[in-house]
Amino acid sequence: MLPIKIIDLVKTFSLAGDSTPQTVIRGVSLDINAGETIAFMGPSGSGKSTLLNLIAGLEEPTQGKIFFGEKELTSMTLAEKEKTRLNSISYVFQFFHLLPTLTALENCALVAIEQGDRNIKEIVSDAKDMLKLLGLEGAENKRPAQLSGGMQARTALARALLSRPQLILADEPTGNLDSKSGEAVLDLLFQEQKKRKFTLLLVTHDESAARRAERIIRFRDGQLQT
Repeated sequence: MLPIKIIDLVKTFSLAGDSTPQTVIRGVSLDINAGETIAFMGPSGSGKSTLLNLIAGLEEPTQGKIFFGEKELTSMTLAEKEKTRLNSISYVFQFFHLLPTLTALENCALVAIEQGDRNIKEIVSDAKDMLKLLGLEGAENKRPAQLSGGMQARTALARALLSRPQLILADEPTGNLDSKSGEAVLDLLFQEQKKRKFTLLLVTHDESAARRAERIIRFRDGQLQT
């Protein structure tokens, strides 16, 4: 597991039809310990999700640096970033991003298969075990449209865990779920973090969800609140 260091990060967007650039991340510096759990909170538009996208290498910062251990993410080539995401980072999205034509089992196994370092039969077996662990036994051959929101969320979590990441980024993973399903997903996420010791960065508007993390960091207007 690797620590993450963020130095003087700035992100500015130029919106179509708007001559005034919008700065959504303003000089953020942050040290994240390996295996730490952090909840990011703040109003909509305060920069929380943008920060996750920058850490994942999905967006380029306007200024600043991000380090994974000794490696600087912000100086990597596109291919190097894709390799880092594939092998080290899992992203759990609010809208789950399951492929509609694939079954729950296929969605769960997809990233692990793309990593290419394990036998496919082993991955499929592990995927079945993971789905069973997350209460999805019997749903392996169902497509996302046949699953409830809670079941889709658990499938997305199973996919994230099966790839054995060093870092999980979770952007409002319970935002579209009822309270019972949301609690169940958070229970599973934090239970697995304790077992596997991956770093977990969680964006949430839910104070009770945030209190599960070791540290709460609050955003306002693209800056960390102290």
